[in-house]
Amino acid sequence: MNSLCHEKNWREFQNFHERRDCPEEVELFVLESSTPRNHQTGVSPNIKFIKLVFGPRLDLACSIEVDMWKGTTKVPIRVKETRDRCFRTDVIKVIPINSLDGGTLYKVRVKAFFVDHCGETIKKIQMISFTTGCK
Repeated sequence: MNSLCHEKNWREFQNFHERRDCPEEVELFVLESSTPRNHQTGVSPNIKFIKLVFGPRLDLACSIEVDMWKGTTKVPIRVKETRDRCFRTDVIKVIPINSLDGGTLYKVRVKAFFVDHCGETIKKIQMISFTTGCK
């Protein structure tokens, strides 16, 4: 992460908290919804993507890492990030490269890295899990 990223994000972070007067733990990295839902069972193994909807301040993160797991095996994915301007939310679509196995527990993890006022990096993690139905 470069110093420009630090400076820009700290300025936005500071302005956000001055306007909202709320703790960073609550506001910065909120997973508002997901499709499939967290802990959902019977998800089609042919699902095209997993959709994660975050609150409006994910854009303050200097970087985001997304991964998907089947047990201890990392699942190859593509990630597409978009912003829903109407609802002021950030959307991450996790697209599995291969079709998923039936009757299997999957986990999707999103790590976001923020920079505090001292320049220290803060890592926040959100995770969902779901189980596919039989093929």
